[in-house]
Amino acid sequence: MNLPVHEILATNQDIQVRAATDIGDADDATIDGWELAASRRALGNLRTLLNGRPMLDLIADQVDASTSRYRRYASESEGRFRGGHVLLTLTGITVKELFSMVSRLMKDAGGTAEAREAASLEFLFPSHPEHYGLAAGSVGVVETMGGSPTLTHVSVIDPEEAPEDVRSHMDPSYDVSTVGRGLLDDDETVQSYVVQQFKDTDDGMVADLWIFYPQAAPASDVEEHLRHYAVEFRNGARLAAAARRTEA
Repeated sequence: MNLPVHEILATNQDIQVRAATDIGDADDATIDGWELAASRRALGNLRTLLNGRPMLDLIADQVDASTSRYRRYASESEGRFRGGHVLLTLTGITVKELFSMVSRLMKDAGGTAEAREAASLEFLFPSHPEHYGLAAGSVGVVETMGGSPTLTHVSVIDPEEAPEDVRSHMDPSYDVSTVGRGLLDDDETVQSYVVQQFKDTDDGMVADLWIFYPQAAPASDVEEHLRHYAVEFRNGARLAAAARRTEA
């Protein structure tokens, strides 16, 4: 089977490696960590160079293809959605601390061009490697969905505006519960709904995260977003904690 290189490197467990170096011994997990740090440096460099219009121009054809695909899924689904769920347990940060960072990001993302650029480089891009940019002129993001960069315009909505099988996952035991909707660039076609809920624990917080795609979208699209959620919120919590230390 011909797999993409990144999948081969991520899944091939036939070769096990140990390295004895002048800075200590390293097993495969340690080498993975070194590779991840190097990848983040490379991504940070490229994103700074391509930030804004250069990046959006570069991936425009892929975004157009993804928009067409999700528009077709929405039409075929006739208002039905398939969902997936992630329950994250985080220690060392509270709901208030996480949301203070997110609220500042959302404010900056809707502000001046300079504020949008700073918000992207400071928080949006580092939180996930497949965040490509902010939507022009609105709160939204270009990120990988179903394997392709996808542009959605994102807003928090009244739960009554969402289908019953979406809002039924809201749990009153959570301190914060929100329902969000992502529209394609026509501002009419619903590409996704989210239910995101948060509550404090004795040593941190719990995040209860749902994603809903049109029913006609393949299950693999939803599965991919569950992995996306875990990476995004883990990194977002670490960034928020770092900001808290800086501002203390």
